[in-house]
Parts: sequence; structure tokens; C-alpha cells
Amino acid sequence: MSRLHSGSYMMAMKITALAAMLAAGGCAGPQRFEPEVVALPDMAANEQQTKQALHVGQLQHQWWAQLGSPQLNRLMDEAQLDNIDVRQALLRISKASAALDGENADLWPTLSASASASQKQALNDASGRSNSTGLNLSASYTVDLWQRRGTLIEQAELDVVAAEVDLASARITLQSNLVTQYLDWLSTKARLQLAQQNLQASREMESLVQIRFDAGDASGIEMAQQRNTTLSLLGSAVSLQQQLAVNQRALAALLGRSNLQIHLGDEHFDQLQIPRVASVQPAELLTQRPDIVASELALRQRHQDIYLAESDRWPSLSLSAGLSPADLMSLAGNWTLSLTEALSVTLFDAGSKAAAVAEAEVEEAVARLEYRRIVIDAMQETLDAMEAVDYERQQTELAVDTLENNQELLALADIRYQYGDTDFSDLLNAQRTFFNARDSLVVQRQKHIQALVELYVAFGVAPALEGAVSLDETPSFYSAQ
Repeated sequence: MSRLHSGSYMMAMKITALAAMLAAGGCAGPQRFEPEVVALPDMAANEQQTKQALHVGQLQHQWWAQLGSPQLNRLMDEAQLDNIDVRQALLRISKASAALDGENADLWPTLSASASASQKQALNDASGRSNSTGLNLSASYTVDLWQRRGTLIEQAELDVVAAEVDLASARITLQSNLVTQYLDWLSTKARLQLAQQNLQASREMESLVQIRFDAGDASGIEMAQQRNTTLSLLGSAVSLQQQLAVNQRALAALLGRSNLQIHLGDEHFDQLQIPRVASVQPAELLTQRPDIVASELALRQRHQDIYLAESDRWPSLSLSAGLSPADLMSLAGNWTLSLTEALSVTLFDAGSKAAAVAEAEVEEAVARLEYRRIVIDAMQETLDAMEAVDYERQQTELAVDTLENNQELLALADIRYQYGDTDFSDLLNAQRTFFNARDSLVVQRQKHIQALVELYVAFGVAPALEGAVSLDETPSFYSAQ
């Protein structure tokens, strides 16, 4: 049979009623915060073009597929599962979710129980033995008068969103790094093939010069000059071979392979397609950049920190209850219920809480400036990346024209040399220029695609595309001339 102290019960009811009134009439938590909007540049000619470009861009989240590389698509699928940075980001989401669960758990009272048993024996009296047992049940709860607990929960929710943004950023970084490394590997392999073909052509030319030298139609200087060309090409081939191995290990590392071993197919660089980027790009895409989203989340949390610091200066109310039997072993034991209420407020703290509020306000001001800086940097980076794509496109067209011109020049120089209309130095210069032009075109195509990769990173999502241009549509020049 339980026994309640009516006085304690009535006091508990009064305190609870007071808490309800304070919660109803008090502050309802921090107001909804909206960060300062930084004006974005107008990248569209009109609204209809903007909507059209945005729609196309939203369809290109797997932007690397526009390159038309089945091998790259396979590597990307594998990397999304095994990349270490991505897996760490997933774990950080789990950690933030667990912290959110902990904040939500504070909405409920805390229940605890304790049990004890003791035995006493008198040293000079064999019959002087006594036993005692005890059991205590208690519950405690802090009333959320000022929505402080709700603010902490909202901050924990923002932490989860921030972790998800970190995951998006990790994936964007992985995608750009993987495409870059695969482009490096593929272009290096193409340059190695060209170097080997050029080396073979140089050796054949060296043999012809040797024949002419033996016949007295070529000088020793001509022979030495052609030999220098052959040795230079041989050194380039060795260097490219070493670079190819480095790129291959870098790809294996991105895939999280501890043995740094990876099997790549026989895809050729000239099989890649270069996407055409739409001339109209909506500025709204910038708002999806992970760094901008993360900065906005941080600014919201700093704003809430001000409220939390201020709420420390306000009264707090805690409720607790305890239940204990007088004798656990006695079925007829007396059970006692106790209620405790406490309403506390800080009267003097030498200004420590005010200092905490001031510190939170400064942190919020710093976060506001950081948000503005990140938005401005993002705009600059995006505009620079768009101009870079256009520049590299023009450079690629020039590299194609240059190679075509040098191919004709080499053919004419070879004919004139065979007929004795020009000296060997002209043929040698034409040959070297042609070899360099072949290599430069591969390098330039890589730069062109890399500029597209950097544009994607600048937007944070895929830019709008207008189909793709295959590298096969421009002269390959991979066959030995």
C-alpha cells in the first residue's frame, strides 16, 4: 500500500502549472534564420533559356557518362562503393544521426533504479545479526521552458544535413579526381603510343640517312642530328612509360585497393567524346554547391548558438520523483513516493554568461562573412571555369589545324629532300615539328576535357550539355606517318 505526502503533491502541481505558463508565455525558440542573399551574376540571356539550361543540367548528374567511356563508367561505379573518403563520409552521417537520436532522447524523463543489501554481525553476540535491503526508483526531467532542447535538436538535425553535404562533396571530389586520373592514364597511354610510333619513324629515317651517308650523299652531321632525334624520342617513351605506371597506381588508390593493382582495358583516348557545354548556364546552380550549402548550415548554427547562450541566463525548472519501499523483503513494507521540484536562476556570475552571448554573436558575424566570401569565390570560380572551357575548345581547334599543316609540311619536305631540292636540316625540322604537333594535340584534348571537369566541380552539379563531339571527328594521326 503506497503513501503520498499531500503537501508535496500539491507543490508539484503548482510548479508544473508555473512551468506550463512560462513555456506558453516565454520565448518560442530562435526565429527562422535566412542568410544574407548575395546577388548572383546573370548568366542567362532570358528566363526561358535559364529554365531550359537548368532542366538539361538536372539530367546530367552522371556527367562523366557524356565522355562515352564504358571503362570509366565501370570504375566510377566501383569507386562509389570502395573509395575510402566516401565510406568515411557515410560513417560521419551515421555518427551525426546517432547524436540526433541522443538529443531526441532528452525529450523523455530519465528513469533510474538502485538496489542495496547489507548484513551486520556483532562480534560478541552470535545472535546479534541483522539484515537490511533497499530499493530506490527515481525519475527526473528538466522542463524545456525556452525551447532550448528543441534548438539543440534542430542543431543536431543540421549536423546530419551537414554530414550529408560532406558526403556530396566527397563524391564530387572523387568523381573529378577519378575522371582526371583516368584521363591522365588514357592520354599518357596515347602519348606513349605516339612516342613509340615517332621513335619507329625516326629509326627508319636514321636508316635512310645511314644509307645516304654510306653512299656519300649525307654528311656525318646529318647522321648525328637524326641520331639525336631518335635518342630524344627514346627518352620521352621511357618517361611516359613510368608516368603510365604512376597513373595506374593512382587509379587503384582511388578505388581503395590496398595492393594498388588494377586492370584497365584497351580503350583508346581518341574514342572519348568531348561534350559541348550549353552557352547558357543558370546562376541558380551555384546554390547547390556543397561548400555554399555547408556554409549556410554553419551560419544557421552560429545563429542558434546565440539563442542557446542567451537561454543560459534564464530560469530553469527541473522535476524529480523517487519511489522506495521501507523493506524490500517484507511484503507488507511501506512504500514512499517523493516529488521534488526546483526552479533556479543565476543571480550573479560576474558577467560570464553575457560574455558567452557576446562571443556567440561574434562567431555568427564571422560565419556571415565566411558565407559571403564562399559565395563570391564560387561565382568567380564558375565564371573562370566557363571561360576556360571556351578557351580550351578554341585551342583544340587550333591544335588540329596545326597538326594538319605540319603533316603536309613534312610530306613536302620529305619529297624535296629525296629529290635534292632542300637540305637535311629542313626535313629534320619538319619531322620534329610534326612529332611535337601530334603530342600537343593529345595534351590539348586532355586539357579540354579537364576544363569540363573543373566546370562541373565549380557548379557542384552537372552543367547543361549539348551533346558531344567525338575525338574521332577530328584527325587521329595515331597511325605511323
